[in-house]
Amino acid sequence: MEGVNILNRLRKIITLYATPKFVYLNKFIKTSRSNYKIKVLDVGCGNRSPSTTISLFPQIEYYGLDKEDYNLTIEDKKILLENNRYFKVDLENLSQLDNSLPDNYFDFIIMNHVIEHTISGLEILKILVKKMKVGGVYT
Repeated sequence: MEGVNILNRLRKIITLYATPKFVYLNKFIKTSRSNYKIKVLDVGCGNRSPSTTISLFPQIEYYGLDKEDYNLTIEDKKILLENNRYFKVDLENLSQLDNSLPDNYFDFIIMNHVIEHTISGLEILKILVKKMKVGGVYT
C-alpha cells in the first residue's frame, strides 16, 4: 500500500512539474548563467502557487502579486510575507500596478489564466514588460 501512495505522489509531482509555466521556468533556470537567485514574479499567485513553486524550484527568489489572498495557505503567506515579497494589487488599477513593482527587476514573470479576466490586458502587459530585466522571460 505504501508503494501505491508513493507512486501516486510521484505522478502528482510529475504532472505538476509538466505544467507549461513550470516547464518554461525550468528551461530558463537551466539556461541561465547568473550567479544570483532568479527573481520570479507570479502574477495571480493565489491557489497555493507560492508553496508549490518553491517546492519545485527552491533556488529561485519568489514574488507574488494578486488582488486578494485567494486560497493561500499559511505556508504560502509565510513565503510571501517573510521577505516582503507580496504585492497586493488589483491589476485594473494601472498606476498602483506600475508604482508597486520595481522597474527592470524580475528575470521571469508568470501569469497563468489571469489576463483573460481583465479589461486592460494590453496596458497591464506593457507595465509588466517594464518590470522585467533585459533578457527576461514572460510566460
